[in-house]
Amino acid sequence: MSASSSSDSRRFKLVCARGDEPGIFTSNTDLNPCCRFRRCINTEEQLKCEEVTAVAMAERLKMKEDELLYLKSKVNDLEEQVQVLSKRNIFRNLIVCVSVVLFAVLLFSLGKGENG
Repeated sequence: MSASSSSDSRRFKLVCARGDEPGIFTSNTDLNPCCRFRRCINTEEQLKCEEVTAVAMAERLKMKEDELLYLKSKVNDLEEQVQVLSKRNIFRNLIVCVSVVLFAVLLFSLGKGENG
């Protein structure tokens, strides 16, 4: 077994959806000028592939939109819970302050009663 045959066996063969070998093309866009890329040489197959990809991307986008709506509603629910808990905390603090003031007044009045 020669070295060239062992290296050839490790290479993978690129094939398009039809099973044909893809062609090498050169990009003419301003973004990637002269960039080489591979694609199916059969234009109809390429368009089918792009259609399938577009449908899959549309489904994924719909899932992401649904997830976004769910997360927004969850955020709103959590914000409402924070407001309720904040109001409860204010009410508890008010009760504690009033209790401390009443206790101080009671101690002050008891102290005056013993001295007077």
